[in-house]
Amino acid sequence: EQRLRRRGLQLVSAMMGITAAAMRLAKPRDSVIRHADAGDSEVLSQLIDEPVLALGGKPRDGSGIALVELADANLDTLIADAHEGPQGLLQLRWGRPPPSAHWTRNSVELRRHYVRCRHRGQGIAKRLLDCAVGLARARQAAWIWLKVDSDSQQAVRFYQQHGFRFGGTSLFMEEGRERAQWVMCRELAERPARIGRAGSGR
Repeated sequence: EQRLRRRGLQLVSAMMGITAAAMRLAKPRDSVIRHADAGDSEVLSQLIDEPVLALGGKPRDGSGIALVELADANLDTLIADAHEGPQGLLQLRWGRPPPSAHWTRNSVELRRHYVRCRHRGQGIAKRLLDCAVGLARARQAAWIWLKVDSDSQQAVRFYQQHGFRFGGTSLFMEEGRERAQWVMCRELAERPARIGRAGSGR
């Protein structure tokens, strides 16, 4: 009986060791990218307010904004979700005239793109962007464009690394001051591969 009891304790210890190892190997960045639905109003409200508050802005009616946006047929809201909760979001806004006449053919605006501080550096921003680009291409969009603050160098570099280029400047008023944003754009059409002439050796 004592041998059986010791054996049982050994098995329990082994199982606990396996569980602990599995927990160490689990990656907190493991997440799914999904469309937001009507049940995500509270989550969306938090993700809308957080970046504003982090920059010292005034709190807004995040709940009201979220309800309006979830009901907007011209908005696609993507959420990065994990076991510990939402990690970030990205929105595509359809039907808004782009700031350049060259992009009028089926363009879509990348409106919000935010990853919570504790989840940054895990590739979540790229995964959200990749999903958004795939969605835009599936809906036959030719261009995707966005506005970014001219002093947000980290954001500018991120979008440059993912195929966006500068397309102009957009001015807006904030608390009585005129501020500038850069417009960045990315062409979504797949370009055909170049084929060298026969016998050229290329």
